[in-house]
Amino acid sequence: MLDSNADDLPPAVVVKVTSPQSVDEPDRRYVGWSIDMPDDVAEAATSRWWPVPAIPQGTLLVVSLATIVVRVRRIVGAPRTQGRAAFSTVAAEHTIYDNARIKTRPGPVVDLIALDR
Repeated sequence: MLDSNADDLPPAVVVKVTSPQSVDEPDRRYVGWSIDMPDDVAEAATSRWWPVPAIPQGTLLVVSLATIVVRVRRIVGAPRTQGRAAFSTVAAEHTIYDNARIKTRPGPVVDLIALDR
């Protein structure tokens, strides 16, 4: 299991999601993740409106569901509105996070690894 306190992990924003929940928003129909989601739906459902500080391009977006990493993307943009970011991402080539279990801090739905908190 990866430990979010490890100094050797690459910079990442780890977001904790649940199974998909319907939402009535103009840019997405769901929040959460499911293996059955088409990629464009999963992108919108996992990359929008996270309460984070400014995040550098190239940082990894790591999506976890019950401590299991289900999606890893590379952030190429992060427009912010009212203190929340809507990440634009591209595929991330093989990373240490792929198919891993990850231990994050309890509580918040976002954990920053190797980034200023």
